[in-house]
Amino acid sequence: MTDHLETVAPTVHSTPPARPPEFDAATHATMAHIDGQAVKVVAEKRRASTRKGNAQDGASRAGRPWRLLTLGANPLTRVSFAVILAELYRTGVLQRRFELHQFVLDPGVDGQRPEQVDDVRLHWGGNEPDSTARLRKVMADVRPDVVLLVGEIGHFMQLGSVLAETHLPVLGWFPVNFERITNPRPWQIVLSVCTRVLCQSEFGARQLRRDNPNVAVLPLGVNTEVFTPIGSRDQRALRTELGWDSTGFLFLFVGRNNSRKGVHFAIEAFRLFRALDPAAGDASYLYLHTDVDHRLLELLHGSDLLDRVCLTDDYDIVRNFLSETQLADLYRASDVFLLPSLSEGFGMPLLEAQAAGLPIIATDNSAITEVVGDAGLLIDAPLRIPALDSDCIAWARPPDVDHAARLMLSLYHDAPLRSGLGERGIARAASQTWKAIADALLNELTHLTPTALERRWRSDRSRVEVDRAAPATGGVRADS
Repeated sequence: MTDHLETVAPTVHSTPPARPPEFDAATHATMAHIDGQAVKVVAEKRRASTRKGNAQDGASRAGRPWRLLTLGANPLTRVSFAVILAELYRTGVLQRRFELHQFVLDPGVDGQRPEQVDDVRLHWGGNEPDSTARLRKVMADVRPDVVLLVGEIGHFMQLGSVLAETHLPVLGWFPVNFERITNPRPWQIVLSVCTRVLCQSEFGARQLRRDNPNVAVLPLGVNTEVFTPIGSRDQRALRTELGWDSTGFLFLFVGRNNSRKGVHFAIEAFRLFRALDPAAGDASYLYLHTDVDHRLLELLHGSDLLDRVCLTDDYDIVRNFLSETQLADLYRASDVFLLPSLSEGFGMPLLEAQAAGLPIIATDNSAITEVVGDAGLLIDAPLRIPALDSDCIAWARPPDVDHAARLMLSLYHDAPLRSGLGERGIARAASQTWKAIADALLNELTHLTPTALERRWRSDRSRVEVDRAAPATGGVRADS
């Protein structure tokens, strides 16, 4: 939804945006009259009905394990949200307390729709017009106790009506890529059906709290058993094994080939770096692990960089993706990680690069600043450009490619600085393993199980009754 923003001057539209056909009449009416207060009313009514639904479901659960239904991407691919789910499932943490089910938002790859992966039962929805009806059927068959949403908030817009009509606690775990003054209206609907929201960064959490005050931060994780640092001698051997120049200096970019990820900024920054110091430029390469199309090749040709830029053969993040070990080898074989994005909701490659001990150069915007911390150099992003996104304006902050080139030159010449940044990155990544993230997520989900919600509701009600019964002394209460 936000990967291909169109930069525009702010305009006023004479007609309202079309509503998704899957929404029922009640949801259409809600969206037609939506404002901040209306969303809060919808959320409060839904949360109030949760206790009634919990009481009705208590007897039918009859001692079976709690059931978690996750809505998210196909965990068998390497798309970012799919990687999140695959890594979480692989830890086995959630399975300790929940029977896991997933409603897969993707249609499947080449018709392949397995029924199970890593003790998780998969229910396939896809992007077909009947996905809403399919989700209703899955809800009825699985009878989940908690629902988890993992992905871009907009991915769940068409399923909002199904989530709104349930009496189930819903936990959303979302990224926010761009700065916005107001959240898009479809986001507000999804946020209103969430009992609790987790955001991948504080940058995004601040924006989501405008429409749901119950927002906390849970970052992404990294597999520190696979993404590990390497010594210089082993690095030369690895480069020889990969068929690379064993003595050259390598900048690495990992990301999709779209406007948000900034692959074109990486190419221009590398061209300027070579111009600043031709000797350094002749000893350096840029590796792009990204989709290759005719526009990318044309850009490389026009920049006279075809012989200095390496590309991953047959890159396909869905059908022909690198294994984790192969991807980790790219990081270990490189000297500096470069990510001049327009924005990031988190930036998983940043954490992977840190775990591999790479110093980072990335844009000073969005969630990037939080993720990089003291383990990299930040590219100035002084401009604030409006871009049309859904029914509101998103603000993009493009990197200053001249500054990026100077930072590249600085790291090229300063080995102690590279080493120090790399060591800080390793330390930062060590605290964000997928096991640690899964433990935190399990804690959040456990607090949303019907029993926990009922216990907290009874506790809150008891405190209210005690407060009402206590005499108004005008000072400290006797029981305090």
